[in-house]
Amino acid sequence: MNLNLPGSLLPESVNFIGLSGKGLRFFNPREYPDQLLLDGTAVELSNIDYQYAKADSIRLTIPNRNNKKFGIGRVELIANFDGVDEVYHCGNVSLKKSFCYESPLDLIPASGRSGDKIVLKNLNGQFDNPKNFRVFFYSGGARTSANIKEELVDGGTGIELTVPSRSLDSNAPLEEDIQIEIYDGDILVCTATGPSFTYEYTYTAEVIGGQLGQSICSSDCGSDTAQFCFPRGIDVDEASNVYVADTDNKVIWKIPYNEMDGAYELPQLLAGRCRETEPIRCDEGTMNRNGNLLSAYFDAPAYLAVDRSVTGNGNIYITESGQGHHFLVRKIQGSSISTFAGKCNDIRTPLLEVGDTGAKNEVSFNNPQDIAVDSDGNVYVADFDLWGVFKINSSTNEMSYLAQIPFPKGLHLVEGSTGKKLYVTSHVNRSIEMIDLDNDNKLSTLSTDFNKPSGITADPAGNLFIADEGDNQIFRLDTAGTRTLLSIRDKDGQLITFDHPQGLAYDDRHDRLLIVDTDHYVAWGVAIK
Repeated sequence: MNLNLPGSLLPESVNFIGLSGKGLRFFNPREYPDQLLLDGTAVELSNIDYQYAKADSIRLTIPNRNNKKFGIGRVELIANFDGVDEVYHCGNVSLKKSFCYESPLDLIPASGRSGDKIVLKNLNGQFDNPKNFRVFFYSGGARTSANIKEELVDGGTGIELTVPSRSLDSNAPLEEDIQIEIYDGDILVCTATGPSFTYEYTYTAEVIGGQLGQSICSSDCGSDTAQFCFPRGIDVDEASNVYVADTDNKVIWKIPYNEMDGAYELPQLLAGRCRETEPIRCDEGTMNRNGNLLSAYFDAPAYLAVDRSVTGNGNIYITESGQGHHFLVRKIQGSSISTFAGKCNDIRTPLLEVGDTGAKNEVSFNNPQDIAVDSDGNVYVADFDLWGVFKINSSTNEMSYLAQIPFPKGLHLVEGSTGKKLYVTSHVNRSIEMIDLDNDNKLSTLSTDFNKPSGITADPAGNLFIADEGDNQIFRLDTAGTRTLLSIRDKDGQLITFDHPQGLAYDDRHDRLLIVDTDHYVAWGVAIK
């Protein structure tokens, strides 16, 4: 048997790129080959198409490489003539080894969530340099590229990947079997399926104020490092500057946002005197409670709200829940601080029942927490110990008892096409409550799936974000009532474990969720979109 025509047994191109399991075409053979060698090793012929296209060609299925690596393979066809093998060299042909050709890939660990590091193990041996690799995960029918560590691990047999988040079509977690496509350049070299992974929309956060795990409680507030002592409340103005109430340092911080750089600057002391050592009772009168920003006294600023109303001028309202009966609402206006509402004395005269009203400076709070301001300049306050939510009317200066909610803490106002609604977190009910301000202050419960919900805010679409300081988690409650645990990681990809998160705010301009991580002594900025 003689194949004749030496040199004609080349594939369509000497630079042909093939893949194990794909077809390789040869022209003008007089006879069909008896044997195929790949890198000097005989492999069994399979799937020979004797009538491929025309009678002047045959097509072979490329076998798997025996040395179990990607790279250049030398193909030789052998025909036997009178007991003598005649070898026809096909030149150097790039044959890609499909490493899941013989056995599946291994994933370590075998399950996980978006953002986790996993190792893709080649059970057939070593990988070549993974710089040309592209790995795609499939979740919910959408393909997402995975971040690949350039250096191989486990002696060259593993590629370290970061499990990607699911696509933007939904923020809800999706648990399904892993599906992977691996490309070497533009060549698909492997598809594989594996165990179930949970794909989440993973948010990335950065510390915008304070130092993680380090508190400064001192008379200078750690001026060189601008560290917090016990931060709780947070809000943001229209220029994306952030404000933080530092309860134990007894001050208000401002974190300026640099629009040109797209970054936050070091926190600046805005108001209050750092860490006054003695809590002063209201009736003793030895401390200057009001006055210039840096000389006025806070006992224990808790939460705050920036007035974005037309006449608000960026004024800031702060609740005080101090030891010296400083159960007040204070107001920063321009360069001065004043008492806006509440009585500072030992004789308390609170509003006790829904519908009660009184002059804002003649009624008492008992433990005011979160605070909000509407577009008309009306102020709303949640009082934890009075089990009440109160409204201070900007026109009449009267305070009214809107609704009774057990141990209310977080408060957020939403104004939109569906009207004006006040959302409140209840510690004892473990719930999110809603007060419909345009419907006789009707009270309804949205969710009871929380542990100790504290701070609450909303994005422009009306989706709520809740800080649960009992579970140390941040949740999203969408407009359909679906609750989702947010997977929030730092810039290094590490999952953030919060420690008593309290205040929340939302920067509409940059779609950024702002979180006070109280017992980690920092404020986080979380990119939502």
